[in-house]
Amino acid sequence: MVLPASALPPQAANGSSIAAPAAAAIVLVKTLPMFTVFLLYPGLPCPSSVHGDIVANQLLNRLIDTIQKLLIAFMHSVLNRVKSARTITLEGLLGSCSGDCAIAGRAWDSWPWHNWSRQAGGSVQDDFQGDAHMVTMSDVAKAAGVSRATASYALRGDPRIVPATAERVMRAARELQYTTNLSARSLRSGRSGIIGVAIFELDHPYPSEMSAAMSREAARHGLETIVQETSNSKDNEVAILQKVTSQLCDGTIFSPGNVSDDEIRALSGGKPVVLLDDISPDPVFDSVATPCEEGSAAAIRHLVDVGCRRPLVIGADYRVLAEDNGSMTVSGRRLLGCLNAFDDLGVAPAAEQFVSLPHWESSDARAAAHDLVDSGIDFDGAFCMTDTIAIGFVRGLADRGLRVPDDVAVIGFDGIRECEDYIPSLSTVATDLNDLAAKAMRLLLDRLDEDGKGTPLPARTLTADFRLIARESTRR
Repeated sequence: MVLPASALPPQAANGSSIAAPAAAAIVLVKTLPMFTVFLLYPGLPCPSSVHGDIVANQLLNRLIDTIQKLLIAFMHSVLNRVKSARTITLEGLLGSCSGDCAIAGRAWDSWPWHNWSRQAGGSVQDDFQGDAHMVTMSDVAKAAGVSRATASYALRGDPRIVPATAERVMRAARELQYTTNLSARSLRSGRSGIIGVAIFELDHPYPSEMSAAMSREAARHGLETIVQETSNSKDNEVAILQKVTSQLCDGTIFSPGNVSDDEIRALSGGKPVVLLDDISPDPVFDSVATPCEEGSAAAIRHLVDVGCRRPLVIGADYRVLAEDNGSMTVSGRRLLGCLNAFDDLGVAPAAEQFVSLPHWESSDARAAAHDLVDSGIDFDGAFCMTDTIAIGFVRGLADRGLRVPDDVAVIGFDGIRECEDYIPSLSTVATDLNDLAAKAMRLLLDRLDEDGKGTPLPARTLTADFRLIARESTRR
């Protein structure tokens, strides 16, 4: 089959542009259905409705990026051939691009880490910008008057860089319009630039806001996140560690529920893992904890300060401390914080002041409020172990004709945004989610920086900051 060069589009004949055919092909590629990703990874648990497209979008984008580069390599060879001959044969055309196609094939085999940038009678740029100069980390470092390593640490928010230097680097990056090139980073380091975030649930405000904070913090470091919900299911936890952490991510921030430390280590493929709210006397992994004990103690002191003589604790009772590792669970640690506060205040609470719930749901808290009022138990305040519990408890009190805060002062824990919108607005112990996310990401990045260099640091446990926000529900 012979094609006269004149039969080709003018743009192709003179080699001035390959954007139109490449763009048309890319549009076709982008119409691939999202379920294709899950055919490639059949064991991957279905994402939640909140983050349903995250895994699929990121995997599909990598597939699209690879095919884009294949098309560019192919068209580059076509144009080189057209410019050097008046006519071309289909066989000759395919033969002339065999080198590019061979390279493309090897790249596909090692997707997504193969370096596609090459020289062959012209250059195929990773950023497809021809001869335009891509601003690099070295450019930023030179403009800021620092070393490349210092610029890299500053852009990642490393606390070891003094604020003045960090600001100078940030200003240089803004002026040069520098953005982190994840593809280039992946090619250089063998890393994907993706961090996994596995949370126990995403259909409640607090864990959803936590995962959003993690994604923002990752973006601040030029990274992306894959957010998954474990639903407190061991099968889901195992699948996420096997399919997401070990195959796609550089590391994972993980909220464990049913898997052991040994299982996490085996399933994660040696990738670094930072745990959330995993308090162990002999930690195996780095972890970041919510301020359960300190925050609960602050809540009890606040209720006493506003005049409560007999505050209740809604969420757990003494029995949780009798369970194996009960004192290391979130409910156990919040209960311990309450007991410590009562002890410091010289108060000996009765067992009936601690109310366990079947589930930490607003409906259970509302029912508990009904039962407490109906039983005639004397109380004038309540610390609820989550804001969701507090919202249901306040509604239950209203159902029985009690006013908040006049009859009962109520404070929650977590600091979800909805607290300020209720009537009355809800006092809360607010976990600083931005601080929690920053500490978790810092631990993970430190592990990535180790990368087998020297003796690993011992496991570290950090605690997020908090603040008590007094609103109408305790304002007397």
